[in-house]
Amino acid sequence: MNFNEFKKELFDCANKLGCSAAEVYFEEGDAFSVNILEQEIDRYTAAVKYGLNLRVKYQGKDGYAYTEVFEDAEALVKRAIDNAKSIESEDEHPMQGKCEYEEVGTMLDPFKNATEQDKIQFVKDLETKAKEKDERVLRTPYCMLETSKLAIHISNTLGLDAKEEVSVSVVLLDVVMQQGDETKEAYAFEVGEYAGNADMVVDSAVSLCADKFNAAPVKSGDYRILMSARTMSEMLQVFWRQFSADLAQKGMTLMANKEGTQVANEIVNIIDDPKHKVYPRAFDGEGVPTKTKHLIENGVLKTLLHNLKTAKKANIESTGNAGRASAAGAITIMPTNMYLQAGTKSYDEMVQSLGNGLIITELEGTHSGANDVSGEFSFGAKGLLVENGKTVRAVDQITVAGSFYEMLMDIEELGGDMRFCAADGSSFFGAPSTIIKKLKVAGS
Repeated sequence: MNFNEFKKELFDCANKLGCSAAEVYFEEGDAFSVNILEQEIDRYTAAVKYGLNLRVKYQGKDGYAYTEVFEDAEALVKRAIDNAKSIESEDEHPMQGKCEYEEVGTMLDPFKNATEQDKIQFVKDLETKAKEKDERVLRTPYCMLETSKLAIHISNTLGLDAKEEVSVSVVLLDVVMQQGDETKEAYAFEVGEYAGNADMVVDSAVSLCADKFNAAPVKSGDYRILMSARTMSEMLQVFWRQFSADLAQKGMTLMANKEGTQVANEIVNIIDDPKHKVYPRAFDGEGVPTKTKHLIENGVLKTLLHNLKTAKKANIESTGNAGRASAAGAITIMPTNMYLQAGTKSYDEMVQSLGNGLIITELEGTHSGANDVSGEFSFGAKGLLVENGKTVRAVDQITVAGSFYEMLMDIEELGGDMRFCAADGSSFFGAPSTIIKKLKVAGS
């Protein structure tokens, strides 16, 4: 039985058993991952993604059931109905009706049509290039390529019929280098079109690692900070939930009820752009057409991220940010391609503009050192000391601390080097190098 036949059986059974509506979310595709160590395959995965999530509306409540086989439609519907009967929440979660979708362009995935052998060879060559780049490179513990192709189909009894194919590739290179008695480690992460640029990946990882030698802490105090594009991207990844309408409606983010007010310096624009070439998508996890929106525009909070459920509560339209971690996952809220809009200065100009302060090139403990509700953070960090607009030496064994909200207000300059350097599932986060007026630094 194929998908369309099984879908029809599900909808017929749902109608027969008293459901007011039914919806299926179906995924099929493949995922590939390989890690090379000393020119040998260290880890290898080639898996098939395949699953169907059924949602029914029964007596005013939503019920869910999941399957990986197209068999016994009636049993699946009954499981979903039983799930609906056990739900205590009275919150209404609407379904999207029939709609049209805009063209969003094609993702720039250099490995979209590559064979598995091509992918393995690319990673082997990546390791070779890393060792040839600098004689101090000892090994590459992680020299990894991950690719994924996925076809998504969302259909319901209200007339929705959304289909989309997506693919994405991610490269991770971790290098260990030795200089004298010192051993240092650093990594580079690339997604989309840059994932296939081995020289760029190698240059990034090796230069980051080389900059760590002869490091020492600085004295504790307030420092003017230049966040690299990568560390600022990671900040967005850590704190994107501050823009979740679901958390706002539960009183779990300070962005609640702040729409129309200034929450950042007027030079700050944070955009969620589902049409960006890094990972374009026409609809969200509920089949709602996606749209580009400013979360913050010229420092003013314009909107939070909504799915149909939170939009219904707020009496507004969904922003097209329903998410699903997988076909088996519940409907949540997720960004698409979220980024801090770039300025115009080059990185070198940003360093000169910093004057005296610290460049933060690496953050540690981002999962444990942040408070999602208050926005407070305290992260281990590494970087470079800058004096009179020039880098002086490497810095390590420090902690940077502050508030995400205060940091947004204290952004003073934005570089022109915006990159997507962080990911959370199918959400990608980008930022340029960013000068922040001050953060607290704990050092020696």
